[in-house]
Amino acid sequence: MKVSEKNSVKLDETIEVKKKLINDGNEFGKVTFYYFGPFAYTEHDALFISSMKQSLMYVAIAALLVSFILASWISARLGLPLKHVSDFTHKLTRGEYADKIPQETSIIEINSLIDSLNDLSNQLEKQHGLRKRLTTDISHELRTPLATLKGNVEGMIDGVWKITPERLQSCYDEIDRLTRLIGNIEIINKIEAKYDHLNKTEFNIYKLIESVIENFASKIESKNLHVEIQGDNINISADKDKMNQVVINLLNNAIKFTQKEGTIKFSISKNKDHVLLIVEDNGIGIEKDQQLHIFDRFYMADPSRSRALGGQGIGLAIVKSVIEAHKGSITVKSKLGLGTKFVIKLPFQ
Repeated sequence: MKVSEKNSVKLDETIEVKKKLINDGNEFGKVTFYYFGPFAYTEHDALFISSMKQSLMYVAIAALLVSFILASWISARLGLPLKHVSDFTHKLTRGEYADKIPQETSIIEINSLIDSLNDLSNQLEKQHGLRKRLTTDISHELRTPLATLKGNVEGMIDGVWKITPERLQSCYDEIDRLTRLIGNIEIINKIEAKYDHLNKTEFNIYKLIESVIENFASKIESKNLHVEIQGDNINISADKDKMNQVVINLLNNAIKFTQKEGTIKFSISKNKDHVLLIVEDNGIGIEKDQQLHIFDRFYMADPSRSRALGGQGIGLAIVKSVIEAHKGSITVKSKLGLGTKFVIKLPFQ
């Protein structure tokens, strides 16, 4: 028996098949066959495939190295700013608001996060300062009437002062001042916390202002002020009682800080979406740096003058809270010695 042999190359993909050689029932040998699946490769094809496999292995190793280097670079680019963000948030939880995160990346999303956290820090720092000042101001506002009450009562108990109607009236006035202070704080807290829901009705804002001016007639006449209303009779949908408080506070504020024979003017106008209410006077005005704070609770541009006029620095805070509860806005424009203008914008419906 003659066996011919062809040149072939054994690759990893070859399939091995063993066969027995039998003649007349007797096994006289074995033969092993190797083949490449359903294909028959020449030696040249097999060498080419082997070379390609080796090249692909080198490419894969190179790709892994490049991926590792790129991943390390991206990790460093992301990791350092994120570490700054993490450290910064820990500082915020400890009440350290002065520091800011520097923008060190070209990644838009991280820069946006940094901007948001820096803005949050600024707001928290501002609120922290307001809270400290609020605590100090409340302590002062409560201490003054309480000290007066204590002095009057102790004097009357010890017999140093006689119990007279004037003394009792002084005590009553201080109690009334405390009551108004606490009531005003409660109003703001309810409005800002949205516990005090708006009871909206449709009413004429012109007539409301007219009614408030009539109630202030004695104060207006005592300073010989000229108060006027310009504009049309406009109906708005709002909480009438709270808007009445807004007009009262603005008018009362204007009367206090406008000299005798001065002018106070209300202007009412509307467009398609908004009602514009302007209250302006030619009073003493407000310094520019103080205009940023006049809507803050207990802020007084001139504390000694305000307290002498019976102010508590809370009226304009109530005004702002009410206007913002109505989804409106209020701004102030003022020049020292020339007067002040408050501009209120309210949604028409």
